[in-house]
Order: sequence, then C-alpha cells, then structure tokens
Amino acid sequence: MKISRMLAASLFSVAACVSVNLAHAQDSGASQPTTKKAGHSANWKLEHAVRQELDKEKIDTSDIRVVARTGVVSLDGTVKDESQIAAAGTAAEGVAGVKSVKNNVTVRVVGQ
Repeated sequence: MKISRMLAASLFSVAACVSVNLAHAQDSGASQPTTKKAGHSANWKLEHAVRQELDKEKIDTSDIRVVARTGVVSLDGTVKDESQIAAAGTAAEGVAGVKSVKNNVTVRVVGQ
C-alpha cells in the first residue's frame, strides 16, 4: 500500500512539472521563433513588410537598406530630401512586429 501511494505521489509530481513546463514553453514560444530557420523567416517577413510600408508612403527606397533582427529594424541609405528621413522612420515604426527603429537614413548629396 505504501508503494502505491508513493508511486501515485511521484506520478502526480511529474505530471504537475510537465504541465508547468508546457505552459511556459507555449508562452515563450509566442514571442520568439523556436528555430534558427524560423527566426530568419520572421526577420525576412518583417523586412518585407517594412519595405512595403515605405513604398506605400511614397518613400524612394531605391537606396534604402532594411534589416530586421527580432523586431529591431535598421534603415540605412539615402533619400532625395530631408522630409523623407522622418517619414521613413515613422512608416517603419507603424508596421506590426516592429519594436524599435534605428533610422540611419541621410540626404543624398547632389552629384553623388
């Protein structure tokens, strides 16, 4: 009888630990990709979404590089006039999944 009670208590403890670990894994998996490939895919999708938003806002993206890493977006390159610098940063910030934007866009110097 003692062995069956100890076995039942052990099984209950194991089941409780497993359910806690599964719940934790589900919560943390929602915010971070589970594999390296999934991370690359998520970054690419975010870069694509930001580029689409820049195009939608009529920002000349011919010399803008968009790089996304786990929600942090970097904009590098040049635009024709200064007003497009702030517009590019604002457009990128409005995309779902973007946590922050590093706007390194500058004005293109005439003749270069």
